[in-house]
Amino acid sequence: LGESFVAFADLQYRMVNYTLDGDDKDFVSLDWGERYHFFNPKAGATFILNKREQLYASLSVGRKEPGRADIKESVKALRSSDIKPEKVVDYEFGYRIKNASLDFSANVYLMEYKDQLVPTGKLSETGYVIKENVNSSYRRGLELAASWRASRLFIFDANLTLSRNKIKEYTQYLDQFNDYWELVSQKQVLHKNSDIAFSPEIISMGMITFTPNDITKISFRGKYIGEQFMDNSSDRSMMIPQYFVASFNASRNFTIKDNRNIELSLFIDNLFNRKYYSNGWVYSAMFLNGERYLEMGLYPQAEINYTLKLSFRF
Repeated sequence: LGESFVAFADLQYRMVNYTLDGDDKDFVSLDWGERYHFFNPKAGATFILNKREQLYASLSVGRKEPGRADIKESVKALRSSDIKPEKVVDYEFGYRIKNASLDFSANVYLMEYKDQLVPTGKLSETGYVIKENVNSSYRRGLELAASWRASRLFIFDANLTLSRNKIKEYTQYLDQFNDYWELVSQKQVLHKNSDIAFSPEIISMGMITFTPNDITKISFRGKYIGEQFMDNSSDRSMMIPQYFVASFNASRNFTIKDNRNIELSLFIDNLFNRKYYSNGWVYSAMFLNGERYLEMGLYPQAEINYTLKLSFRF
């Protein structure tokens, strides 16, 4: 459509046939079958402002079947009719600039979901993350990425994502026990505009790379992850705190006979030996007298650790 405007369109049809047969290890029947039909259109345009700058926009619709494990867990819980495919309408708008020393991009995304499968915070008996459909939810945010070659020796890279990840209305079902730990009923708790589990609002990274010559590279990188919740209630007692982790990498190439090459690399992760956890699970319940019961499990990450890598190319 001309040198300054490019448009595209994509139409996709998918058919997925799922069949489960037999019993699980606890002898619960997994006999189940379903056929899904999906139509996923996408369209967009790029406006070329000049040799360095571009603006773009796109609109896409995506539909996806539940995962195998999601289906299996719902069949075992006798809730196979409740599990639904996901649908998302994704609007994206962005800007890019590239020249000899700088690459920069900014992208705004608006992802509007119908029947999104979100983690409940619970695990199955085999450690699988149990998920459920929520009627209406969204992920909206801004993504920034930049790479600056300050000189022949130094390159600076950074990215930042700021987002809001919300469930418009979420009904939490809390098991209720009597004083003898006998399950009596379930209590429904309605949450409005609650945060989607395991969805931090801030994710960022910064890296400095030093290249004194063509065969040596040294880099320092820092990653920051904002606070996030382990279930969909936005309860701060079930939150993973923010954390920052740094790493170091150094590599050097050695050329041997017949143009064969050896690369020696050293990786040091969690450089400042931070104690943190990045994931977990939670089970929340209540007693009939109103007392709350909370059980949590955390996955602590490795302290400072080292990896030495030797690569041989020929």
